[in-house]
Amino acid sequence: MIIPLRASAVVFYRGWGTIAIGLATVAAFVLTDPFETPRIWMLQFGVIRPWQWVTSAFSHANAVHLIGNLLFLFWFGQIVEGRLGWAKFVPLYLLLAAGEGALIQVVMRGASAGSDGAIGASGAIFGLMTIALFWAPRARMTCVLVFWPMHVFEWPLAAVSALFLVLNLLSAWISGFEVSTPLLHLLGALVGLAPAVLLPRYALAYLGDWEGLFDPLRSVRPAATRRLGQDRGVLRERHREEIRKEIELLLSSGDGMAAAALHEREVAEAGRWDLPAPLERRLIRGLMDQGRHEPAVRRVRGLLDRGLPDSDSLRIAAAEVLLRHLRRPAEAIELLGAVDTGNMAPDLAARHARLVEFSRRPAG
Repeated sequence: MIIPLRASAVVFYRGWGTIAIGLATVAAFVLTDPFETPRIWMLQFGVIRPWQWVTSAFSHANAVHLIGNLLFLFWFGQIVEGRLGWAKFVPLYLLLAAGEGALIQVVMRGASAGSDGAIGASGAIFGLMTIALFWAPRARMTCVLVFWPMHVFEWPLAAVSALFLVLNLLSAWISGFEVSTPLLHLLGALVGLAPAVLLPRYALAYLGDWEGLFDPLRSVRPAATRRLGQDRGVLRERHREEIRKEIELLLSSGDGMAAAALHEREVAEAGRWDLPAPLERRLIRGLMDQGRHEPAVRRVRGLLDRGLPDSDSLRIAAAEVLLRHLRRPAEAIELLGAVDTGNMAPDLAARHARLVEFSRRPAG
């Protein structure tokens, strides 16, 4: 069994809708007999009962069934809702549940009425998985393999989704594609294809700088394109303001490494983003305090490339790290040579002179 533990993805909205659906699912479980789900709620085979298309997604056989689905719902739901907002996500989730339920009852209409049925949110969740696969394949997911010995791994969402789909496809094939849990999962994933493609096509989902499996905006209607373009700047700035606050909190707690990792992940997922110079300086200092000299020097060079004024103190700090910790005097001399000592404070000028003298000492 593989269970997702966390997900890391660019999101533009908080997951309030995902949380609300999870709470409603728990409430439905608590308020009904946990040992016997009412048949009126189940997705019964051999009949067409539209209300069951939705109610079955809120019914679960036992606590283990419920908790497992809630974990998948939370992480895949957060990623999809993060590009929609709760007002669009909640109807989407209900439509995914209803779409899978309708498809199953149509496929099973030849069975004896009420002979068997299905319950659980996993069909709708596999629909969310399909959408997340299309919208954020490069997001990172940390999962645990519940086996002996247990193993924790982090993969791109595309790889995690592909693994689940392949495992269910193999299980369905082994069973001869009879009606079974793996087959129902695959039907749920199939239902997710339409919204995965259509919602961004018509500017109903915000994907930032496109990072999906294909670019759906090539054939978007002009009005939708204009509306999406107007919203992009606002949404991206809102998201990055939240990231900035998280970086500041991490630096305040003394964790420069985590702050740098958060910034680098954002850049990898959504493109170049320069932090404000004062925050970048704090981040460099945080890395140096933790002994992370190589990334600190790399960030100093990036900051110097931006042509900011009053950069001599940065050059001197980086040169000191290069000399005393990284043993790279040639690079230190290059940085020290670019320092303007004309109007420098006396203490900084003395530090510069000491480093220049130190850099000229023979190695060893």
